[in-house]
Amino acid sequence: MSGSASTTEAPPVRVLGSAAETFDALRELFNWAKQISFSYAWMTSAHGQAEHWLALPLARVQRGVVGLHFAQTDPEVLRILLAEIPTRVRVTCETEGTFHPKVIVGVRDGRGRAIVGSSNFTSAGFGKNQEVNLEIAGPADAGPIAELLRVIDAHFEGPRAKPITDDLLERYKRAHRERPRAPVVDWTSSGGPRASTVTSAAELDLDWRGYFELLCRRHDQGRGVFSRLAGDHSYETELERAGEVFRTGKSFTKMAQAERQIICGQGESTGYFGTTRSSGLFHHYVLHPKTTESKTLSRALAKIPAEGRVDLQAIIEPSKRAIDIRGVHLGCWTRMLCAKRPDVFLCINGAVKLGLRDLFGRAPNTIEGYVALLETIHGYPWARSGEPDGEHEAAMWRGRVAMLDALLYEPTT
Repeated sequence: MSGSASTTEAPPVRVLGSAAETFDALRELFNWAKQISFSYAWMTSAHGQAEHWLALPLARVQRGVVGLHFAQTDPEVLRILLAEIPTRVRVTCETEGTFHPKVIVGVRDGRGRAIVGSSNFTSAGFGKNQEVNLEIAGPADAGPIAELLRVIDAHFEGPRAKPITDDLLERYKRAHRERPRAPVVDWTSSGGPRASTVTSAAELDLDWRGYFELLCRRHDQGRGVFSRLAGDHSYETELERAGEVFRTGKSFTKMAQAERQIICGQGESTGYFGTTRSSGLFHHYVLHPKTTESKTLSRALAKIPAEGRVDLQAIIEPSKRAIDIRGVHLGCWTRMLCAKRPDVFLCINGAVKLGLRDLFGRAPNTIEGYVALLETIHGYPWARSGEPDGEHEAAMWRGRVAMLDALLYEPTT
Protein backbone atom coordinates (compact mmCIF):
# COMPACT_ATOMS: atom_id res chain seq x y z
CA MET A 1 0.00 0.00 0.00
CA SER A 2 2.72 2.42 0.87
CA GLY A 3 5.23 3.36 -1.79
CA SER A 4 8.15 5.63 -2.45
CA ALA A 5 7.28 9.25 -1.87
CA SER A 6 7.05 11.40 -4.96
CA THR A 7 9.56 14.24 -5.14
CA THR A 8 7.46 16.12 -7.69
CA GLU A 9 5.77 19.20 -6.28
CA ALA A 10 2.02 19.03 -6.85
CA PRO A 11 0.39 22.03 -8.58
CA PRO A 12 -1.51 24.38 -6.21
CA VAL A 13 -4.89 23.35 -7.65
CA ARG A 14 -5.77 20.55 -10.06
CA VAL A 15 -9.21 19.60 -11.35
CA LEU A 16 -9.94 15.86 -11.14
CA GLY A 17 -12.65 15.37 -13.72
CA SER A 18 -13.46 11.71 -13.16
CA ALA A 19 -13.67 9.12 -10.40
CA ALA A 20 -10.71 7.24 -11.89
CA GLU A 21 -8.56 10.37 -11.98
CA THR A 22 -9.53 11.08 -8.39
CA PHE A 23 -8.51 7.58 -7.34
CA ASP A 24 -5.11 8.00 -9.00
CA ALA A 25 -4.62 11.25 -7.06
CA LEU A 26 -5.74 9.53 -3.86
CA ARG A 27 -3.12 6.81 -4.24
CA GLU A 28 -0.46 9.47 -4.88
CA LEU A 29 -1.53 11.22 -1.68
CA PHE A 30 -1.32 7.97 0.30
CA ASN A 31 2.17 7.21 -1.04
CA TRP A 32 3.39 10.71 -0.28
CA ALA A 33 1.85 11.62 3.09
CA LYS A 34 3.20 10.86 6.54
CA GLN A 35 -0.02 11.97 8.26
CA ILE A 36 -3.60 11.70 6.98
CA SER A 37 -6.84 13.29 8.14
CA PHE A 38 -10.28 12.87 6.57
CA SER A 39 -13.95 13.64 6.92
CA TYR A 40 -16.41 11.63 4.78
CA ALA A 41 -20.17 11.37 4.68
CA TRP A 42 -19.98 7.66 3.72
CA MET A 43 -17.28 5.03 3.56
CA THR A 44 -17.44 1.50 2.14
CA SER A 45 -14.91 -1.32 1.93
CA ALA A 46 -16.50 -4.28 0.04
CA HIS A 47 -15.87 -6.54 3.05
CA GLY A 48 -12.44 -5.00 3.52
CA GLN A 49 -11.32 -5.89 -0.03
CA ALA A 50 -12.12 -2.78 -2.09
CA GLU A 51 -9.12 -1.29 -3.84
CA HIS A 52 -9.56 2.18 -2.36
CA TRP A 53 -9.90 0.70 1.13
CA LEU A 54 -6.83 -1.53 0.81
CA ALA A 55 -4.84 1.52 -0.33
CA LEU A 56 -5.65 3.50 2.85
CA PRO A 57 -2.64 3.39 5.25
CA LEU A 58 -4.51 3.24 8.54
CA ALA A 59 -1.32 3.55 10.59
CA ARG A 60 -0.85 7.09 9.23
CA VAL A 61 -4.38 8.30 9.94
CA GLN A 62 -4.27 11.02 12.61
CA ARG A 63 -7.91 12.03 12.63
CA GLY A 64 -10.94 10.81 10.77
CA VAL A 65 -14.69 11.34 10.88
CA VAL A 66 -17.27 9.08 9.22
CA GLY A 67 -20.94 9.86 8.71
CA LEU A 68 -23.68 7.36 9.47
CA HIS A 69 -26.59 9.15 7.81
CA PHE A 70 -29.08 6.89 6.04
CA ALA A 71 -26.94 3.92 7.23
CA GLN A 72 -24.97 4.04 3.98
CA THR A 73 -21.53 3.51 5.53
CA ASP A 74 -20.37 -0.11 5.43
CA PRO A 75 -20.42 -1.69 8.93
CA GLU A 76 -17.17 -3.48 8.06
CA VAL A 77 -15.51 -0.06 7.86
CA LEU A 78 -16.50 0.65 11.44
CA ARG A 79 -15.38 -2.80 12.59
CA ILE A 80 -11.92 -2.35 11.08
CA LEU A 81 -11.53 1.18 12.40
CA LEU A 82 -12.57 0.02 15.87
CA ALA A 83 -10.02 -2.78 15.76
CA GLU A 84 -7.15 -0.78 14.24
CA ILE A 85 -7.39 2.91 15.26
CA PRO A 86 -10.29 3.30 17.72
CA THR A 87 -9.09 6.55 19.31
CA ARG A 88 -8.31 8.33 16.06
CA VAL A 89 -11.64 8.00 14.24
CA ARG A 90 -15.13 9.09 15.27
CA VAL A 91 -18.58 8.79 13.74
CA THR A 92 -21.37 11.31 13.51
CA CYS A 93 -25.03 11.27 12.57
CA GLU A 94 -27.14 13.50 14.76
CA THR A 95 -26.96 16.86 13.02
CA GLU A 96 -29.66 19.31 12.04
CA GLY A 97 -29.00 18.43 8.42
CA THR A 98 -26.93 15.69 6.77
CA PHE A 99 -23.25 15.21 7.52
CA HIS A 100 -22.00 15.49 3.95
CA PRO A 101 -18.28 16.39 3.64
CA LYS A 102 -15.86 14.59 1.32
CA VAL A 103 -12.34 15.70 2.13
CA ILE A 104 -8.99 14.04 2.83
CA VAL A 105 -5.71 15.79 3.66
CA GLY A 106 -2.17 14.43 3.67
CA VAL A 107 0.74 16.19 5.36
CA ARG A 108 4.50 15.70 4.93
CA ASP A 109 7.41 17.93 6.04
CA GLY A 110 5.26 21.03 6.46
CA ARG A 111 3.47 20.61 3.13
CA GLY A 112 -0.06 19.40 2.52
CA ARG A 113 -2.15 17.83 -0.23
CA ALA A 114 -5.93 17.62 -0.12
CA ILE A 115 -8.67 16.10 -2.26
CA VAL A 116 -12.08 17.66 -1.80
CA GLY A 117 -15.20 17.45 -3.92
CA SER A 118 -18.00 15.03 -4.72
CA SER A 119 -16.38 11.61 -4.16
CA ASN A 120 -17.28 9.75 -0.99
CA PHE A 121 -14.77 7.18 0.25
CA THR A 122 -16.58 4.40 -1.62
CA SER A 123 -15.99 2.08 -4.54
CA ALA A 124 -18.49 4.05 -6.60
CA GLY A 125 -16.90 7.38 -5.64
CA PHE A 126 -13.57 6.21 -7.04
CA GLY A 127 -14.96 3.96 -9.76
CA LYS A 128 -18.22 4.04 -11.73
CA ASN A 129 -19.73 7.34 -10.56
CA GLN A 130 -19.57 10.62 -12.43
CA GLU A 131 -17.48 12.72 -10.04
CA VAL A 132 -15.52 15.97 -9.95
CA ASN A 133 -12.99 16.92 -7.28
CA LEU A 134 -10.15 19.34 -6.65
CA GLU A 135 -6.64 18.44 -5.56
CA ILE A 136 -5.11 21.28 -3.54
CA ALA A 137 -1.46 21.58 -2.50
CA GLY A 138 0.33 24.10 -0.29
CA PRO A 139 1.81 24.76 3.14
CA ALA A 140 0.18 22.78 5.92
CA ASP A 141 0.09 25.67 8.39
CA ALA A 142 -1.49 28.35 6.21
CA GLY A 143 -3.97 28.84 3.40
CA PRO A 144 -6.52 26.26 2.18
CA ILE A 145 -4.73 23.21 3.62
CA ALA A 146 -4.69 24.68 7.11
CA GLU A 147 -8.35 25.66 6.78
CA LEU A 148 -9.33 22.15 5.71
CA LEU A 149 -7.44 20.63 8.62
CA ARG A 150 -9.29 23.00 10.98
CA VAL A 151 -12.62 21.88 9.47
CA ILE A 152 -11.76 18.21 10.05
CA ASP A 153 -10.67 19.02 13.60
CA ALA A 154 -13.99 20.78 14.20
CA HIS A 155 -15.88 17.71 12.95
CA PHE A 156 -13.78 15.43 15.16
CA GLU A 157 -14.16 17.59 18.28
CA GLY A 158 -17.79 18.49 17.64
CA PRO A 159 -20.47 17.64 20.21
CA ARG A 160 -22.12 15.08 17.94
CA ALA A 161 -18.96 13.14 17.10
CA LYS A 162 -18.79 9.86 18.98
CA PRO A 163 -16.14 7.16 19.37
CA ILE A 164 -16.83 3.79 17.77
CA THR A 165 -17.73 1.22 20.41
CA ASP A 166 -18.83 -2.40 20.29
CA ASP A 167 -22.35 -1.38 21.31
CA LEU A 168 -22.56 1.35 18.69
CA LEU A 169 -21.30 -1.07 16.03
CA GLU A 170 -23.96 -3.68 16.86
CA ARG A 171 -26.74 -1.10 16.79
CA TYR A 172 -25.45 0.30 13.52
CA LYS A 173 -25.32 -3.16 11.91
CA ARG A 174 -29.05 -3.53 12.58
CA ALA A 175 -29.75 -0.08 11.16
CA HIS A 176 -27.69 -0.90 8.06
CA ARG A 177 -29.60 -4.14 7.45
CA GLU A 178 -32.95 -2.39 7.86
CA ARG A 179 -32.10 0.81 5.94
CA PRO A 180 -34.65 1.87 3.30
CA ARG A 181 -33.70 1.07 -0.29
CA ALA A 182 -33.86 3.59 -3.09
CA PRO A 183 -36.83 2.97 -5.40
CA VAL A 184 -36.05 1.23 -8.69
CA VAL A 185 -36.89 3.66 -11.47
CA ASP A 186 -36.25 3.35 -15.21
CA TRP A 187 -36.35 6.75 -16.91
CA THR A 188 -35.24 5.44 -20.30
CA SER A 189 -38.69 4.64 -21.67
CA SER A 190 -41.28 7.13 -22.86
CA GLY A 191 -43.68 5.82 -20.25
CA GLY A 192 -41.86 7.58 -17.41
CA PRO A 193 -40.88 5.91 -14.12
CA ARG A 194 -41.07 2.13 -14.06
CA ALA A 195 -40.50 -0.35 -11.29
CA SER A 196 -38.72 -3.71 -11.54
CA THR A 197 -40.10 -5.90 -14.36
CA VAL A 198 -40.39 -9.12 -12.34
CA THR A 199 -41.98 -9.25 -8.90
CA SER A 200 -42.30 -13.01 -8.30
CA ALA A 201 -40.56 -16.24 -9.31
CA ALA A 202 -43.81 -17.47 -10.91
CA GLU A 203 -43.52 -14.71 -13.52
CA LEU A 204 -40.40 -16.44 -14.86
CA ASP A 205 -42.27 -19.65 -15.67
CA LEU A 206 -42.27 -18.87 -19.39
CA ASP A 207 -41.29 -20.43 -22.70
CA TRP A 208 -38.50 -18.79 -24.69
CA ARG A 209 -40.79 -16.38 -26.54
CA GLY A 210 -42.36 -15.20 -23.28
CA TYR A 211 -38.96 -14.73 -21.63
CA PHE A 212 -37.59 -12.88 -24.65
CA GLU A 213 -40.58 -10.55 -24.66
CA LEU A 214 -40.12 -9.96 -20.93
CA LEU A 215 -36.53 -8.89 -21.57
CA CYS A 216 -37.70 -6.69 -24.42
CA ARG A 217 -40.17 -4.90 -22.18
CA ARG A 218 -37.41 -4.26 -19.68
CA HIS A 219 -35.28 -2.21 -22.05
CA ASP A 220 -36.63 -0.53 -25.16
CA GLN A 221 -37.85 -3.54 -27.14
CA GLY A 222 -34.74 -5.58 -26.40
CA ARG A 223 -32.42 -3.01 -27.91
CA GLY A 224 -30.98 -0.06 -25.99
CA VAL A 225 -28.56 -1.53 -23.44
CA PHE A 226 -29.27 -5.09 -24.64
CA SER A 227 -28.24 -4.96 -28.26
CA ARG A 228 -24.98 -4.31 -30.08
CA LEU A 229 -26.99 -1.51 -31.74
CA ALA A 230 -26.19 0.44 -28.58
CA GLY A 231 -22.49 0.30 -29.56
CA ASP A 232 -19.78 -0.83 -27.19
CA HIS A 233 -21.99 -0.54 -24.11
CA SER A 234 -24.55 -3.32 -24.14
CA TYR A 235 -25.23 -6.73 -22.67
CA GLU A 236 -24.84 -8.32 -26.10
CA THR A 237 -21.43 -6.78 -26.85
CA GLU A 238 -20.18 -7.71 -23.38
CA LEU A 239 -21.03 -11.36 -24.03
CA GLU A 240 -19.55 -11.22 -27.52
CA ARG A 241 -16.22 -9.87 -26.25
CA ALA A 242 -16.00 -12.48 -23.50
CA GLY A 243 -16.91 -15.21 -25.99
CA GLU A 244 -14.14 -14.10 -28.33
CA VAL A 245 -11.62 -14.43 -25.50
CA PHE A 246 -12.69 -17.96 -24.61
CA ARG A 247 -12.78 -19.07 -28.25
CA THR A 248 -9.01 -18.55 -28.40
CA GLY A 249 -8.69 -21.59 -26.15
CA LYS A 250 -6.15 -19.84 -23.92
CA SER A 251 -6.14 -20.51 -20.19
CA PHE A 252 -6.82 -17.63 -17.81
CA THR A 253 -3.12 -17.10 -17.03
CA LYS A 254 -2.16 -17.18 -20.72
CA MET A 255 -4.68 -14.54 -21.74
CA ALA A 256 -3.56 -10.97 -22.35
CA GLN A 257 -4.25 -8.62 -19.44
CA ALA A 258 -7.06 -6.87 -21.34
CA GLU A 259 -8.67 -10.26 -22.03
CA ARG A 260 -8.57 -11.26 -18.36
CA GLN A 261 -10.10 -7.92 -17.45
CA ILE A 262 -12.95 -8.39 -19.92
CA ILE A 263 -14.03 -11.73 -18.43
CA CYS A 264 -13.71 -10.36 -14.88
CA GLY A 265 -15.65 -7.15 -15.45
CA GLN A 266 -12.63 -4.85 -15.26
CA GLY A 267 -10.66 -2.64 -17.64
CA GLU A 268 -12.65 -1.90 -20.79
CA SER A 269 -15.58 -4.08 -19.68
CA THR A 270 -18.97 -2.38 -19.70
CA GLY A 271 -19.66 -3.75 -16.23
CA TYR A 272 -22.83 -5.47 -17.38
CA PHE A 273 -23.21 -8.87 -15.64
CA GLY A 274 -21.23 -7.47 -12.73
CA THR A 275 -17.97 -5.62 -12.20
CA THR A 276 -15.09 -6.58 -9.92
CA ARG A 277 -13.17 -3.30 -10.18
CA SER A 278 -13.51 -2.61 -6.46
CA SER A 279 -12.35 -6.06 -5.32
CA GLY A 280 -8.77 -5.19 -4.45
CA LEU A 281 -7.06 -8.55 -4.08
CA PHE A 282 -9.01 -10.13 -6.93
CA HIS A 283 -8.07 -7.15 -9.09
CA HIS A 284 -4.43 -7.87 -8.21
CA TYR A 285 -4.76 -11.50 -9.30
CA VAL A 286 -6.27 -10.42 -12.61
CA LEU A 287 -3.34 -8.08 -13.28
CA HIS A 288 -0.65 -10.54 -12.14
CA PRO A 289 -1.19 -13.98 -13.74
CA LYS A 290 1.99 -15.50 -12.30
CA THR A 291 0.68 -15.46 -8.74
CA THR A 292 -0.31 -18.74 -7.12
CA GLU A 293 -3.85 -17.43 -6.71
CA SER A 294 -4.17 -16.61 -10.42
CA LYS A 295 -2.97 -20.08 -11.35
CA THR A 296 -5.53 -21.64 -8.98
CA LEU A 297 -8.28 -19.56 -10.59
CA SER A 298 -7.07 -20.64 -14.02
CA ARG A 299 -7.20 -24.34 -13.13
CA ALA A 300 -10.68 -23.96 -11.62
CA LEU A 301 -12.00 -22.12 -14.67
CA ALA A 302 -10.55 -24.78 -16.97
CA LYS A 303 -12.82 -27.35 -15.27
CA ILE A 304 -15.88 -25.61 -16.74
CA PRO A 305 -16.76 -27.02 -20.19
CA ALA A 306 -16.55 -24.45 -22.98
CA GLU A 307 -19.59 -25.96 -24.68
CA GLY A 308 -22.19 -28.68 -24.23
CA ARG A 309 -23.80 -29.85 -21.01
CA VAL A 310 -22.48 -28.61 -17.68
CA ASP A 311 -22.84 -30.95 -14.69
CA LEU A 312 -23.67 -28.47 -11.93
CA GLN A 313 -22.64 -30.85 -9.16
CA ALA A 314 -19.23 -31.21 -10.80
CA ILE A 315 -18.53 -27.47 -10.54
CA ILE A 316 -18.78 -27.45 -6.74
CA GLU A 317 -15.25 -28.62 -5.94
CA PRO A 318 -13.36 -26.38 -8.40
CA SER A 319 -15.57 -23.48 -7.34
CA LYS A 320 -14.73 -24.06 -3.69
CA ARG A 321 -11.04 -23.98 -4.54
CA ALA A 322 -11.60 -20.65 -6.30
CA ILE A 323 -13.52 -18.89 -3.53
CA ASP A 324 -11.21 -20.28 -0.85
CA ILE A 325 -8.63 -17.86 -2.25
CA ARG A 326 -8.35 -14.76 -0.07
CA GLY A 327 -10.15 -11.87 -1.76
CA VAL A 328 -12.13 -14.05 -4.20
CA HIS A 329 -15.76 -13.99 -3.12
CA LEU A 330 -18.77 -15.56 -4.80
CA GLY A 331 -19.43 -12.46 -6.90
CA CYS A 332 -15.92 -12.52 -8.42
CA TRP A 333 -16.02 -16.22 -9.25
CA THR A 334 -19.54 -16.24 -10.67
CA ARG A 335 -18.60 -13.26 -12.89
CA MET A 336 -15.94 -15.50 -14.46
CA LEU A 337 -18.40 -18.40 -14.80
CA CYS A 338 -21.00 -16.10 -16.35
CA ALA A 339 -18.48 -14.80 -18.88
CA LYS A 340 -17.48 -18.32 -19.94
CA ARG A 341 -20.95 -19.89 -20.06
CA PRO A 342 -23.70 -17.23 -19.97
CA ASP A 343 -26.20 -19.89 -21.06
CA VAL A 344 -25.60 -21.69 -17.74
CA PHE A 345 -24.44 -19.23 -15.09
CA LEU A 346 -25.65 -16.03 -13.42
CA CYS A 347 -23.32 -13.52 -11.77
CA ILE A 348 -24.21 -13.07 -8.09
CA ASN A 349 -23.29 -9.44 -7.51
CA GLY A 350 -24.65 -7.39 -4.65
CA ALA A 351 -27.46 -5.76 -6.59
CA VAL A 352 -28.64 -9.05 -8.11
CA LYS A 353 -28.83 -10.53 -4.60
CA LEU A 354 -31.54 -8.01 -3.75
CA GLY A 355 -33.62 -9.13 -6.72
CA LEU A 356 -33.10 -12.82 -5.91
CA ARG A 357 -34.31 -12.29 -2.36
CA ASP A 358 -37.44 -10.60 -3.69
CA LEU A 359 -38.16 -13.41 -6.16
CA PHE A 360 -36.99 -16.55 -4.36
CA GLY A 361 -36.81 -15.41 -0.75
CA ARG A 362 -33.09 -16.10 -0.64
CA ALA A 363 -29.79 -15.32 -2.32
CA PRO A 364 -26.84 -17.73 -2.28
CA ASN A 365 -23.81 -17.19 -0.07
CA THR A 366 -22.18 -20.57 -0.74
CA ILE A 367 -21.37 -22.63 -3.82
CA GLU A 368 -23.92 -25.24 -2.77
CA GLY A 369 -26.58 -22.54 -2.50
CA TYR A 370 -25.55 -21.17 -5.88
CA VAL A 371 -25.88 -24.59 -7.53
CA ALA A 372 -29.31 -25.05 -5.94
CA LEU A 373 -30.38 -21.68 -7.35
CA LEU A 374 -29.11 -22.62 -10.82
CA GLU A 375 -31.02 -25.90 -10.69
CA THR A 376 -34.20 -23.91 -10.03
CA ILE A 377 -33.45 -21.48 -12.88
CA HIS A 378 -32.59 -24.29 -15.30
CA GLY A 379 -35.99 -25.80 -14.60
CA TYR A 380 -37.79 -22.95 -16.37
CA PRO A 381 -38.94 -23.73 -19.94
CA TRP A 382 -37.00 -20.80 -21.45
CA ALA A 383 -33.74 -22.10 -19.96
CA ARG A 384 -34.27 -25.52 -21.58
CA SER A 385 -35.45 -24.23 -24.96
CA GLY A 386 -33.71 -24.73 -28.30
CA GLU A 387 -31.94 -21.92 -30.14
CA PRO A 388 -34.40 -19.52 -31.81
CA ASP A 389 -34.17 -17.97 -35.27
CA GLY A 390 -32.89 -14.45 -35.77
CA GLU A 391 -29.40 -13.11 -35.03
CA HIS A 392 -30.36 -10.77 -32.19
CA GLU A 393 -32.74 -13.20 -30.52
CA ALA A 394 -30.24 -16.06 -30.80
CA ALA A 395 -27.52 -13.88 -29.22
CA MET A 396 -29.76 -13.27 -26.23
CA TRP A 397 -30.61 -16.99 -26.05
CA ARG A 398 -26.90 -17.86 -25.88
CA GLY A 399 -26.71 -15.68 -22.77
CA ARG A 400 -30.17 -16.52 -21.44
CA VAL A 401 -29.27 -17.32 -17.82
CA ALA A 402 -26.80 -14.45 -17.50
CA MET A 403 -29.44 -12.13 -18.97
CA LEU A 404 -31.49 -12.55 -15.79
CA ASP A 405 -29.17 -9.80 -14.52
CA ALA A 406 -31.25 -7.33 -16.51
CA LEU A 407 -34.44 -8.36 -14.70
CA LEU A 408 -32.95 -8.71 -11.22
CA TYR A 409 -30.57 -5.80 -11.07
CA GLU A 410 -31.55 -2.96 -8.77
CA PRO A 411 -29.36 0.17 -8.75
CA THR A 412 -27.85 1.02 -5.37
CA THR A 413 -26.61 4.33 -4.01
